[in-house]
Amino acid sequence: MKSPILSKPISSFLEKESVSAYLLYGIVLLIVGTLIYAIRPYPVDDFLRHIRYSDYKLIGGYAFMFPHSYFETFRFNPWYGFDLIAGIVKNAIGLDRAVIAYEIALTCLFIIAMLFNFRTSRKINFIPVTLIILFTFLSYGFYRIGLIRPAILMSVFLLFGIAGKRFISGILLATVAAFFYWLFWLYMIPLSAAHYIKGSRQFAWGVFIGTVISLLFWGIFTDFEYFRVVPNIFLTLVSGRDNIMISENIVSLGKLATPVIFLSVACFVFTVKVRKKVDLVFMLIIFTLPLAIQVRYFLDVSLPLIFIYTVNNNLDIIEDFSDRVKPAIEAFGIISMVLIVPPLLDRSVEGEKAYTLNDLDLSVGSVVFTEGLPSNFHIIFYNREPIRVIPSAEIGWNDTVTKKLLRDLSGKPVIDDGICPYLQSYGVNYVVSEKDSIARCLQHEKVLFSRASRKISLWRFR
Repeated sequence: MKSPILSKPISSFLEKESVSAYLLYGIVLLIVGTLIYAIRPYPVDDFLRHIRYSDYKLIGGYAFMFPHSYFETFRFNPWYGFDLIAGIVKNAIGLDRAVIAYEIALTCLFIIAMLFNFRTSRKINFIPVTLIILFTFLSYGFYRIGLIRPAILMSVFLLFGIAGKRFISGILLATVAAFFYWLFWLYMIPLSAAHYIKGSRQFAWGVFIGTVISLLFWGIFTDFEYFRVVPNIFLTLVSGRDNIMISENIVSLGKLATPVIFLSVACFVFTVKVRKKVDLVFMLIIFTLPLAIQVRYFLDVSLPLIFIYTVNNNLDIIEDFSDRVKPAIEAFGIISMVLIVPPLLDRSVEGEKAYTLNDLDLSVGSVVFTEGLPSNFHIIFYNREPIRVIPSAEIGWNDTVTKKLLRDLSGKPVIDDGICPYLQSYGVNYVVSEKDSIARCLQHEKVLFSRASRKISLWRFR
């Protein structure tokens, strides 16, 4: 028999049973945060430059950080609020503590956003099955969340926005999102449209007006450079990378043919077909489909929405299943966190952080060439002084010569003399590479990282 509590709206947070459930989830968050603090996973790419941006701001920002790239053609920071807060936290508690604090904060925020939308989370008897559902999602989501990108924060805002009701809260959500990320409207416009059709029209109008105001502000704040640069990033994603493969940007279907993803999508399709429920979350999934053609947006946006829709529209099945296998599901639900979280957080190679490099000790303004992503971010993070790095954070924003060199290097087992004219022409002082060098213009300086499966070296251009 269907439990009467399942039909109650999300506003029933203060009921005694709900409060007990949320206290237990608080303990879960505490354990997850403690595990992150103990294991100390580092993000492997973009956040490493975001956290260092404050050291570059007064000397040219990203235009200084990434020379010979499209970043030199505009003056504003596309991630203004995100980098500003990251810099404040770094200066307050130190670089290492700031990274771990961000890992804990963003992971817990994402978990809270998921629990906030799962209707099973409001009944204490459903805690084990909710944990199983949550950590099944996190078996794919943890890695993406742990990258601590501005786009992940946008996903959190989108998930919290599902419960939006008031006009003013819609305006606040859109403007706060715009403060952190220049492409905020990719998330706010679908949220506004979904609410207008199946949710709160007051909230929808609030999000829409907040988005329009924020776009105008971005235009004024950047002397209208914003409206020139935004089309360029989309053109770059479509055709500007010259066949240089970026795994997170390939189409989703081929990359995501895995059991968890397949079962999640299959359950979603089954639920839509059987329940025929067109609700707010369903509309969000439809409106964000254009984003889902890329792997990163599917994992960040579509997958959590698919889980939420499937869970919330199969409560009777979940309740019946939970009652039938209660002892086993309680045990598995409680240990699922212990089984899943540590392996997902452990991004190490033979017990060492895979991306912890020895200090480079390069002087301010040194120009360093790396083989591409993500080594360019590691060089920025692990050098004390601000340096200039090629290629840039966005591969498509490098010039044609650089993109050709990157493509050619990817097919070579070693660095040869063919790189020397480029290094001289672009004023490069150092090269960081996992490849050995036989180029006569390069002199080995030191090993930055060495394990059985990987060796990264610093070479000086002479």
